[in-house]
Order: sequence, then structure tokens, then C-alpha cells
Amino acid sequence: MNASELWYLLHFEDVQNAIGRARIFKKLSGHLGRVYEKNDPDLFQELKQYHAVAHSRAERLDARYQATAPHTANPNTRVYVLVRELFDLKPG
Repeated sequence: MNASELWYLLHFEDVQNAIGRARIFKKLSGHLGRVYEKNDPDLFQELKQYHAVAHSRAERLDARYQATAPHTANPNTRVYVLVRELFDLKPG
């Protein structure tokens, strides 16, 4: 599982079950209406309007896996923490 791609997918849907990289890429491509490219320089800005909902979803997942080793938590991502810190966003 890739944490950054899961972060992007959380902008579109509330992922609750284990999901692999290939499925994340396929779902992202479907939501975007084009093939998902990992190095797309415009994607962050394109999804910015959905950051709050993605943040909320990621935070709930993270809370669910508090007692789980990070490498075994699937699905889970802490990218929301990085985004919040980098852009000085307020939680919630």
C-alpha cells in the first residue's frame, strides 16, 4: 500500500478495507477521468478543494490503527499530518 496514493484516494472515497497499490491507481484513474500519474505536478492543487474531507477520513483511519504497527496498518496514511504541517492547515 502506498500512503500518498491512499491520501489522494481519500479525497474521493472513504476507504475502510485493505487495498493494494494497483487497485488504488485504478480507482484514482477512474475518479480523475484520466490515467493517474504519480508525478502529476497539478494533482495536489486539483484536489485542494477536497483536502478537508480527505483529512477527516485519514484522521479516522489513523485513530483506528493506533495500536497497530504502521507497516501492517492497511488502509492507513499519515500524509494528512504532513500536509497540515506544510500548509499550516487547521484540523477539522
